[in-house]
Amino acid sequence: MDARLDMGMLTPSDQASISQWDIDRRLTLPETLWIVERMFCCEMTWHHSASLLQTIYTCNYYTTGSIPASSRGDNKGRDLVLYPILVATGKCCRFVWNEYSRENVFAEEDVQLGAAVVSFFDEYALPDVARLLDSAQAFLEEEVECKGGDQAAELLLGHVTMRRHWLAVLSGLAVERLADDPGSLADSMRSLSTLGTLHSKHIEAISSSSSSKPMAASEEVAGVFDAKCMRRFPSLAPIKPTELLTLSEAHSTLARLIGDLSLVERLVRIESVEELVHFFLALSRRSDLLPYVRSLLMSVFISDGRVQLSQPLSAFTRRAIREVSLVDHADQAAEERADLFCGEAARMLVDWFRTLCQNPPRQRRIALKYVGG
Repeated sequence: MDARLDMGMLTPSDQASISQWDIDRRLTLPETLWIVERMFCCEMTWHHSASLLQTIYTCNYYTTGSIPASSRGDNKGRDLVLYPILVATGKCCRFVWNEYSRENVFAEEDVQLGAAVVSFFDEYALPDVARLLDSAQAFLEEEVECKGGDQAAELLLGHVTMRRHWLAVLSGLAVERLADDPGSLADSMRSLSTLGTLHSKHIEAISSSSSSKPMAASEEVAGVFDAKCMRRFPSLAPIKPTELLTLSEAHSTLARLIGDLSLVERLVRIESVEELVHFFLALSRRSDLLPYVRSLLMSVFISDGRVQLSQPLSAFTRRAIREVSLVDHADQAAEERADLFCGEAARMLVDWFRTLCQNPPRQRRIALKYVGG
């Protein structure tokens, strides 16, 4: 069969793994750490254009119902640590998905959008997620203090603190918030810087613990992830097979995201149209930019008729014409000619810059269409 059309045959080993799924299973901290690290790999693989069905939705906690509220707190590994991290992860994915929905990315080439979204724990508002992370952090800090260097608790605490700042970055860089709150960009960049520091320390902690303790801090839990979950969502589009990133590759992906998202601040601060030309030309040669970063840069450059979050499109075009042609403000006739030209020139510049944000194959196709025209 064509692998892209195969919904996934269940082998006896698959059936055995599925039968071990138990939402009420009491999780130890090492088991919780294994699930959290696997979910982190799923999330970062999704940023590499994989489908939700290949990544996020393979976790049964997302797709087989919510955790019973009545048992919250009894199963500490699940209720006090795993659940807050999963909810916060879902919220992060929601902000990325909202950016994808702005139609700056393309199915098959950039990201597998699918036909529907199942769940990102959307019933939780940002303050609710913050409270869940606060409770998880307090519990883990107490575990670290009481048990004196519990490796699983320390690594989970690192995941909680990093997740808090990653969520702050993604929520602060939402274009709607950037447009409404001028201080949101600075706050996001501070959170991004802090996240970079925390991430570096987390990598060092993983390296030092693996060298000093041959036994891994995490313990695998059977049945939590269903690699063939697509059979439960037949309405979603067929997808190409893909492999999950390793934990090391996932951390490398997060490091790339942290580094490349600083381009947003640089783009907003550019004052000269000539600088914008050089910025987007350099961007067009970056084949390693992930879809979320490219989409966000396009949205920050032009959205809702405003350029760089603040300038009306007509003002940007007029500024570009004056800068290129050195129009004298005292020359009324030249001013009128510049105004007449704005309507024709605006879309050409915007489309060109947007094209330079696309992936290389699409850049070439659009460029050939322009040449043909």
